[in-house]
Amino acid sequence: MCGDLLSEMKLQRSDIEFVRCEYQSGDGADGLKATYRVAGKDILNVENWLIRSAGVMRLRFACCGWETSDGVIKDRKGSTYYIGMGGEAYFDGHMYDTRKELTRMPYINLYVTHYFY
Repeated sequence: MCGDLLSEMKLQRSDIEFVRCEYQSGDGADGLKATYRVAGKDILNVENWLIRSAGVMRLRFACCGWETSDGVIKDRKGSTYYIGMGGEAYFDGHMYDTRKELTRMPYINLYVTHYFY
C-alpha cells in the first residue's frame, strides 16, 4: 500500500513531514516512492540522521540544487528501501548554494523508494 513509508517502518520523525506517495512503473523498476518535506531549520539534523542510519553522503550542491547519494534502509522483514534528500536551491529569487545557507532554505525534499522485484 502506498503511504507514509517511514511511519510504516517506525522511522518517522517530527522533523520530517509526509507529503505524498506514488506508484512508479517502467523499465522493470516498479515500486512506491514516498515524498517528505524537511524544513530548512531541520535539514542538517535530518542529513546527519541519514548519514548514520542509511549511509548517505552529505548534501552537495550540483548545478541548481542539493542532493545526497541514495542510502539504504531495511525494514524488519529485510525489505530494502532507498532513501535520500534533494531539491531545488532557488526560492523566492535567491539561490541557496552554500552549506551555511541550507538552514535558511524554506525546505528540501526527502525521498524513500521501495522497488518491487
